[in-house]
Amino acid sequence: MQMIILYPRDLAVSWGEDSRYWEWIQLWNGSRALRLKDVCWLEVKGSFDMSRLTCGARYDVWFDVTMVAPVDGWWRAPMNLRLDFPNGCCTTRCEYLNSVPQDAPKLVSAGSFTAWNGGTLRFSMAETRTNLWKKGLVLKKIIVLPQGYRVQIVRCGSNCTITRPCTSRDCQFKIGGKVGGIGGGGGGIGGTNGGTGVYQYILEPGAIIKIT
Repeated sequence: MQMIILYPRDLAVSWGEDSRYWEWIQLWNGSRALRLKDVCWLEVKGSFDMSRLTCGARYDVWFDVTMVAPVDGWWRAPMNLRLDFPNGCCTTRCEYLNSVPQDAPKLVSAGSFTAWNGGTLRFSMAETRTNLWKKGLVLKKIIVLPQGYRVQIVRCGSNCTITRPCTSRDCQFKIGGKVGGIGGGGGGIGGTNGGTGVYQYILEPGAIIKIT
């Protein structure tokens, strides 16, 4: 399975370098994420070369996000998610982020596409129409995943958050430990694991994203 993961440092974030509006935070798995402090014009853009994928295969683009208090401004501000293709065509969809749970992963779909033999696909997430000030969004990564795989988020049963490790000795989602028989992890990508039906996984603070 060929997949792409992009991190905030790979993206163009409006006002992202201005500490009045965004700040870098350290997650307890060692990775860094961008937290929205307060902004009216919200726009996140990125791109990748489709030659990195299997030509002719269908893929989904996911924004991996969460919310951290204080949270405000989302219930009347739908996000516009867009894919732009090398031939000038595009797809768009809208989604409200007021249902994104605090301190837990949420995968937001930007759309799907068929990979070409080369060319740049551009993606974006934006809210620039309402003039509402928004805060609390945490941008962690972009996942480009082949269609046909099930993406499931499993929460830890204890009190893990994205910045505070779980205090439970037996937490199955601890960094570097076994994850329900799926395999070891170091905050990165797991591999194929015979007999479990789980192809890959992405270990998250407080949860796990399973790809089956």
